Amino acid sequence: SHQNGSFAAEYEPLQPDVPPDLEQWGTEVFGVEPDAVNLWMGDDQAVSSMHKDHYENLYAVVRGSKIFTLLPPWDYHFLSPESY
Repeated sequence: SHQNGSFAAEYEPLQPDVPPDLEQWGTEVFGVEPDAVNLWMGDDQAVSSMHKDHYENLYAVVRGSKIFTLLPPWDYHFLSPESY
């Protein structure tokens, strides 16, 4: 899997389905062009483990729902970070 650019590398046939101004909108939001555009797919059983992303993110749900639990950076000391 290409976590830093999987959309262009692995899902090029889907590119025509993405609105042409979506990447431009991300650039406007963050003030820079995106370092990577990724596509993550899952079914209704998919669960993401707690993690910290190294990049700013825009997230879009095409169908279904996704629940996020966001924690403020100052609560970091309440967590038990581990490497896997």
